[in-house]
Amino acid sequence: MACMYVCSMIDVHHENEDASGGRRIEGRLPGTGGRVVARGQGVAGADARALHTAALQGLRLRSQAPQVVVHLPAGRQAQRPVHPARPRAAAAPGHRERAGTRAAYGRRWARVGLEAAPGERRVRCSRRASQDCFCPKYLSLLSENARLQEENARLRAQLQRQQRSAKEAPFGLATPSSKRLVKPSLPELPPAEIKRRKGGAPAGHAGHGWKPPEGPEPEIEEMPAPSACPCCGGALIDFAGGNESVRDLIDCHPQAAFRRCVRVPARYCPRCRKPVRPRVPGVLPKTRLGNTVLARAACEHYLDGIPMGTVARRLGVPKGTLLNAMHGLAVLTAPAVGGLRDLLRAAAVKHADETPWRTDGDNGYAWVFLAGRVRLFACEQTRAMSVPAAVLADCAGTLLTDRYAAYNCFAGRRGYCFEHLRRDTLAIVEANPGCPECAAFAAALVPWLGAAMSLRATCAGDPVTYFVRAAFIRRRIEDLAHAPARHPSVQALQDIFRENETRLWHWTQDPRVPAENNAAERAIRPLAIARKVSHGSQSVQGRETRSLLMSVLHTLNACCTDPAGRFAQALDRYAQDPGTDLFAQLFGGLPLYIPSQ
Repeated sequence: MACMYVCSMIDVHHENEDASGGRRIEGRLPGTGGRVVARGQGVAGADARALHTAALQGLRLRSQAPQVVVHLPAGRQAQRPVHPARPRAAAAPGHRERAGTRAAYGRRWARVGLEAAPGERRVRCSRRASQDCFCPKYLSLLSENARLQEENARLRAQLQRQQRSAKEAPFGLATPSSKRLVKPSLPELPPAEIKRRKGGAPAGHAGHGWKPPEGPEPEIEEMPAPSACPCCGGALIDFAGGNESVRDLIDCHPQAAFRRCVRVPARYCPRCRKPVRPRVPGVLPKTRLGNTVLARAACEHYLDGIPMGTVARRLGVPKGTLLNAMHGLAVLTAPAVGGLRDLLRAAAVKHADETPWRTDGDNGYAWVFLAGRVRLFACEQTRAMSVPAAVLADCAGTLLTDRYAAYNCFAGRRGYCFEHLRRDTLAIVEANPGCPECAAFAAALVPWLGAAMSLRATCAGDPVTYFVRAAFIRRRIEDLAHAPARHPSVQALQDIFRENETRLWHWTQDPRVPAENNAAERAIRPLAIARKVSHGSQSVQGRETRSLLMSVLHTLNACCTDPAGRFAQALDRYAQDPGTDLFAQLFGGLPLYIPSQ
């Protein structure tokens, strides 16, 4: 192997300086004769082979050039060599070749030589060729190269994320299924899981039989007996002892509304000098639609999510008439909604969530606040902190939400939903499919998050087991959150657990507090479905009407099996006595008990 030698003006310790301003260093290079090396040539060895300066980086290892003696100051290392250049033919022995003109470099040229022993070759190169070339052009090339490498790596990672099949979820885990391109098929499941998904009693179970419906026994309808056989047309005779059977059927009446004509007598009061008429039962004052029709239309639209046009077609009532009647109902039920708000504020555990809701084409948000069986809806134009501040003003307790900052106005304790943390953990695996650290972190954390969310169901009625198991799960999650990590996505998730310890572990201290916010997620789902059907409200009045009626009807639906009938009865009592307390008529006697703080 030919031994090479490069002199760096910065790193090499120079012993002497000649008369021309050049410096001399001591080194030995095998070969004969002297050969001058110009800038960009590299260094020629004994076999007359030129070596680029980029390949000379290994010269800092003594094992690669044992014949070369390099003098460096203590604690210094050789600089990075000059960028590669195309080798040129070495100059003739004894001839000096300049690496450039004096005008180009504007400075005095010096020669740096290697003192060679008799019979060995002496190599001379200019100061420009002997030092590392950190000129502005070279530095700009290094900077551009680093920038291009970083951009190349970023674009490759972006391309890898974009090159996925259409069966994958292209918009993330939280995207509704209606916005995904293709809903993936279920993977192959074991037989036990298939049986669990299908449900039902196991094979060989005797069953429970037909459960008779509630209510009074209906009258038995008589049918005429057949007189001829439908197959051969022959005459029929009776069975000995009779063979009759009674079938119990379920039927319904037509849903169309019907007209009622009520003659209202009028009498005159000479003392008050005004006519006196009795109140018509089953209808509100100055209203043509009966209370049963109003209650049924309100439940079908605001509770079941049926479009108002479909409700109007079923009832045979104009759509505009129904909408005006709903606005009147909202005014009547406003005091009852105020009572629900008071119950919500006094509750020990509360839930909250929000979803987009447009009003006349303008963006807005619908909020839901939940405590026990109380549901309070608020459709507003903003997603700001002012909405939860108005609903949850001056109340304490524990509020379960996602990590949205608008709920920071709550004066009590805030709790974060573990289901959102589970989704975020799975999202980093989807965003970094080739990262083993993200996959390992998700595989370790997700099962413990699921165990925390299912702890209330698995340990129901056993508080001792609950507290012991909760402490154990918390310790496991904290160990994963404080473990060392290098990937930024994993570190971001760990920071959530490290920086929010006061908002993550309320469920370990109070079994009434769940580890997730699924109750609010399920409560706001009807609003999300209504948004897909009706695309929001058409006016501010319609938005306020929806907020009030949904609060009343969804709370009734959580407390009784017939919310429409209960609503109609309350309206009938209010029609007879407008001064009655509508909150007591709607929710009196219903299981609205909410544990208070």
